[in-house]
Amino acid sequence: MRIYKQLLLLAASLLLAACAQEPLEQVLAGKTMGTSWSVKYIGNQEVTQEELTAEIQTELNRIEAAMSNWQEDSDVSKFNRLSQGCLLVSEDTVTVARASQTISQLSDGYFDPTVSPLIEVWGFGVGNQPPEEPEPELLESLLANTGYENFSVSDRQLCKNDADTHLNFSAIAKGYAVDQVADVLISNNIDRFLVEVGGELYGLGENSQNENWSVGVETPSFGWPQGVYSILHLNGNAVATSGDYRNYYELGDHTYSHILNPRTGRPVIHNAASVTVIHESTMMADGWATALLAAGPEEGIRLANKAGISAYMILRDGEEFTSTQSQYWPESTNNRE
Repeated sequence: MRIYKQLLLLAASLLLAACAQEPLEQVLAGKTMGTSWSVKYIGNQEVTQEELTAEIQTELNRIEAAMSNWQEDSDVSKFNRLSQGCLLVSEDTVTVARASQTISQLSDGYFDPTVSPLIEVWGFGVGNQPPEEPEPELLESLLANTGYENFSVSDRQLCKNDADTHLNFSAIAKGYAVDQVADVLISNNIDRFLVEVGGELYGLGENSQNENWSVGVETPSFGWPQGVYSILHLNGNAVATSGDYRNYYELGDHTYSHILNPRTGRPVIHNAASVTVIHESTMMADGWATALLAAGPEEGIRLANKAGISAYMILRDGEEFTSTQSQYWPESTNNRE
């Protein structure tokens, strides 16, 4: 009995020692850009959760105030009201505008932040009301004023020549926000974390189990809940997914997704349900995921291969799903198939 008690004490001591050595994972969360944000982190105990939450929220509020289409005094809203000429904007807006033009050029225009008027007439913008299908003549007139060539960036100025050129950075701003939150954490000497804003993620270091951060790619099913289609692992990189299954509505026999084809001005109609991109920059992953989904299966994979983008595309095949990927998608990724 005495030996048994000694063994129990030894086991308890080892368990306590292991628990004492296991790093504590802390969680922060809040709201931004009409969605949520969250941070899991391990590290610096000198900064409190309240202090860190406040610093992150301040950063996110600043970004939203610059690029929101809903706030009338944002850089984007002021630019959209501008008849022509240039507007002095924040460095945040300049960075996102330049990145948008880069992705637009490399994706042959499938990423296009000037489709804002089309987003509105299809009911996915500020009004957010499912409309009747727009008349072809209206779509044609709106398409005439789209194209990334219709705006430019010079130093800290955003410029346009036509009053009908409007911007919407919603397909890239959340990714940019993730990167900025990551910078906040790093500046506070935290180097083990997972940041998420509206589903876009960046992971650095290892989690509390001393493993890379595991994140799931949703099964792109219409309605709730979505299951997990595949698992990815992050450490020093980002992942963003664009899908047609979250923001959509039905009119008659048709389902309309918020993902628009900038060439037709209409919601996409191909069988690609979602695109996931891994990149060192969450901002670039976010924008590229949208561009490749707008382009569709064949053209999207071609563009990803041409630009060196690590992309994974889930396709609808009747009631089932299949997948395809670019040549740069990592072989070690835990895909379903």
